[in-house]
Amino acid sequence: MVAALLGVRLMSAAPDEAVHLVAGYTYWQTGRIRLNPEHPPLIKLLAAFPLRFLDPRVNLADPDWLHVPPNQFPFGFHFL
Repeated sequence: MVAALLGVRLMSAAPDEAVHLVAGYTYWQTGRIRLNPEHPPLIKLLAAFPLRFLDPRVNLADPDWLHVPPNQFPFGFHFL
């Protein structure tokens, strides 16, 4: 645990973590599994659950969200 706390400053999110987090949040907000449907939704829903209390803004008018299929990586990075 000490190693994790000391190294947290030097670590960053993996590239796909932004996608999983915004996917879970949009599942809560819209009730639709539209973003990143190739993976099961449960973990994404659990990861995004605390965001429901923070109420971050998600732009569902973003062209990356409206694209078919959604451009998940740019949309995730815009969300973060």
